[in-house]
This record gives sequence, C-alpha cells and structure tokens, in this order.
Amino acid sequence: IRVNRPLSTDATLSALTVSAGSLNPSFSPSVTSYTVNVDNNTDNITITPVANNPNYYRIHVDGTAVTSGSASSPIGLPVGSKTITIRVWPQTGPTHKDYAVTFVRAGSGNANLSALTLSPGGLNESFSADVIEYTADVPNETSSVTVDSTVADNTATVAVSGASPLSVGPNTVTVTVTAQN
Repeated sequence: IRVNRPLSTDATLSALTVSAGSLNPSFSPSVTSYTVNVDNNTDNITITPVANNPNYYRIHVDGTAVTSGSASSPIGLPVGSKTITIRVWPQTGPTHKDYAVTFVRAGSGNANLSALTLSPGGLNESFSADVIEYTADVPNETSSVTVDSTVADNTATVAVSGASPLSVGPNTVTVTVTAQN
C-alpha cells in the first residue's frame, strides 16, 4: 500500500506574543492585523510567533528568520508608529501568510529643565528642576534679558516670553517647556 501524505499548506500561527504591551485585538489565527501601544520607555521589543503546523517551512519577523516559539532579536521602536511584519511560509513553499503588528510608542512626557540662567545678572536662587519660580535683579538701564535653558529631555521644546522690553519695576519672564507628547 502506497500512502501519499501531501505537504501542508497551513501558514497560520497558533500564538503570537510581544515583549511589551498587549495585542489589540487579542490574538486569533485568522486575524492578521494588530496594534500594540507601549510607553515611551519601551525603545525595543521582541516578538514570539508560534506556527500552527510544527512542520512549517520558515517564519520571518521584520525580515529576519525566527524559530517557531522563540523570540525575535530586539527590534528598535521609534516614537510614533512602526509596523512589523511576521511572515509564515507553509511546507509547500512560495505562498505565505503575513501578520502585521503596529507598535505605537508614546512620546516623552518630560517637560523639565536641567539648567536655567539669565543674563545680564543671574537668578537670585540656585536652579533646581523642582522649582518653578525665580527672581532676578538687573540694573535700571537693562532693557532686556537673555534666558538660557537646557531641557532635561532633548525632545522637549522651550519658549521664552516677556524678556524684552523690560519696564522699570517688576516684570514677568515666562519660560514654557513643552514635552514631546
């Protein structure tokens, strides 16, 4: 008796996990598109695909071969979104099935300064990232001041208002730091 058992055409996954966040929607072999939200501290992830057929031909995550049930190498995540393709080939070869996972990495929430100086003159108080109000005394002939600031996170932006022209008496100079997110 000659029994012919054809090669499998099954190119589905039975499981798909990520090292950070959660797949949305939850994994199902028939669903091929997912979203994962991660915080700003997550700068890389790994993906672990599991082939439904143990005799699969090959699996690639982001273009790199991965063994079923093993995590991919770390994949860098920029702030914003990045879609990673998981491609599964069955035993029969050239046809394949793609799963796509779009990672959405949040922007930084750091709106702190690491340094603040004023010229001419200087701040009356020592700078501290936890202090938000300062005073400064300048000579009467001073018509403007220059505020130099350094952000704690280089993705934040700084805007200064009220530094020119100065009136005689109290003036308010506002330094606004806006975080990336």
